[in-house]
Amino acid sequence: RVKANGATAINTMVEQKGKDGNTTPLKIPISIKTCASFGSFGSGEAQLHNPVAVAIDRNGNIIVAEKANHRVQVLKKDGSSIRVIGKRGSGEGELGPCGVAVTEQGTIVVSDTGNNRVQIFQEDGSVLRVVGSEGGEEGK
Repeated sequence: RVKANGATAINTMVEQKGKDGNTTPLKIPISIKTCASFGSFGSGEAQLHNPVAVAIDRNGNIIVAEKANHRVQVLKKDGSSIRVIGKRGSGEGELGPCGVAVTEQGTIVVSDTGNNRVQIFQEDGSVLRVVGSEGGEEGK
């Protein structure tokens, strides 16, 4: 790994299998450049504590699932807060998130592993649907 001018270059090793069955290592250079950086540690608006998943919505907003803060934040491209979804607990709209995705329609889908379910939110943060619960039966 080499850093230069704000970019990180990584050499990734993969193997290519030839017709003779032998493998040959290939070095593939990958360049990763940081295009934005924001946030600070904490539980206030636009602060982050243990972010575990990120998604981008159709407006370019950044959706961050935070495990330690038990919430999902919707942030503008500059990192300022648009809204906070969820809080600690096991009720509807309360979260223990570990993943997040956004549909083409703009709904926010949260993997709420802390509560053994998936919660689906409207763009405005209101709960649209809760799927699953703890248990071993169908639908749980």
